Amino acid sequence: MTKASFVVLPSGEPRLVQGTDPKSDNERMLEDGYSPVGYSLFSAGEVDKKQAVEQAKAVHAEVVIVYAAKAGSRNQYLANYWIKLKPPVFGVHVQDLTTETRINAGSKTGAYVVAVVKDSPAARAGIVRGDVVRKIGDVEVNAAATLRDTVGKLAGQKVMVEIWHDHEAVQKEVQLGQRP
Repeated sequence: MTKASFVVLPSGEPRLVQGTDPKSDNERMLEDGYSPVGYSLFSAGEVDKKQAVEQAKAVHAEVVIVYAAKAGSRNQYLANYWIKLKPPVFGVHVQDLTTETRINAGSKTGAYVVAVVKDSPAARAGIVRGDVVRKIGDVEVNAAATLRDTVGKLAGQKVMVEIWHDHEAVQKEVQLGQRP
């Protein structure tokens, strides 16, 4: 399946937004059902908004978020480009557990939830950022890739999901969405 089958190609002009904090903006965009498609780092006097929008069009982004910081006589800029995703099968953005997330979450296995897409099957089941998905159906989750692969195979089914939430195992019944 191609990446294009998971995205909604924009039909209008890309939206240019002034960013405030990349970390919180990224979390919000992921929760709103967007995926990053790229970024640009550059130095300039002023941002040419027209150029930022043209670059967003070139990468099929619906939204470009621009951040600026003063560096001497020039400004440093970061532009993040985002595309809207089709409704997700499960609706979590996960990463492999690091030493830090193992300690903070209190779990040695699973995939760490960095964002939950609003109104997704995961959100409706009460899964939140910071949870660790440890099992889906009969599959033990030992890495983020395991979760992504398993969710694709179980699309459309009602499954039990074991998460680690606030230092305890919790079972959630989740009706997974259909594959896009």
